[in-house]
Amino acid sequence: MDKTKIKELKIKIRKKLDRALENRKPPHTRLLARMERLEEKLRQSVVISPFDKVTLSSGKKTSVYIHCKPILYTADGQFLVGHIINQFLEGQNIQVIGGPAMGADPIALAVCAMSNFYRKQYNAFSIRKETKNHGVDSTFCGSVLAGDNVVLVDDVLTTGNSLRDAAVLVEKQGLVIVQVIVLVDRQEGGKEAIENLGYRVQSLYTKRQLMRPYWYNI
Repeated sequence: MDKTKIKELKIKIRKKLDRALENRKPPHTRLLARMERLEEKLRQSVVISPFDKVTLSSGKKTSVYIHCKPILYTADGQFLVGHIINQFLEGQNIQVIGGPAMGADPIALAVCAMSNFYRKQYNAFSIRKETKNHGVDSTFCGSVLAGDNVVLVDDVLTTGNSLRDAAVLVEKQGLVIVQVIVLVDRQEGGKEAIENLGYRVQSLYTKRQLMRPYWYNI
C-alpha cells in the first residue's frame, strides 16, 4: 500500500473515531458539536458573485448566494441536519415536518429518517409551487392527518414569501403550524414578516454568521 492510500485510510479511521466519541458525549455537548460541523459545511455553500449577479427566488439581486442544497443532499449533511433538528424538537408535540419544495425536502426527509433514533417519529410533506397535471397528488404531497401539529421548514429565509404561501396551504389541509425552522436566515426581513403572521421562527444559522471568514479576507 502506497503512502497516499495509507494517509487516506488514517483519515477515515480518525473520522470514525471522532464520530464515535461525539456520539458518547452528553446530548447538549453532542448538539453543539454537530452544529459546529454543519456550520463549517454550510460556509462552503456561500457563493460570492460581485456586482449583484445572482437572482434569488424572491427576484432580488444579490452578490452573496447561500447554496445549501449540495450540502443537504450529502450523507453527512443529512445526518447532521436530521439529528440537530430532532434534538431541537425533543419534548414537543409534533407529528409532521415539511415545507416548500425543493428547499424543505432534504431537511424534512432527514429529520424523518433520523427520528428513528429518538422517542418521537415524524412524517413529512412537501408543497409544490405548481399543481401536477398527472397522478393523484396536487400541490400538497405527504403523509398527514387533519389536526396534526406541524413544523414548517425551509433552507434559506429571505423575504418569507415562499414560507407564507406554504403556511396558507398547510392550514388549508387542517394542520396546525406550531413552529417555523429555517436553516439559514439571510436577515433581510423574512423572519420578521413570518413572525408578524403569528408564527414562531427559529433559524439555525444566519448569513452574517456564515460570512465571518470572508470578512477577514476582504
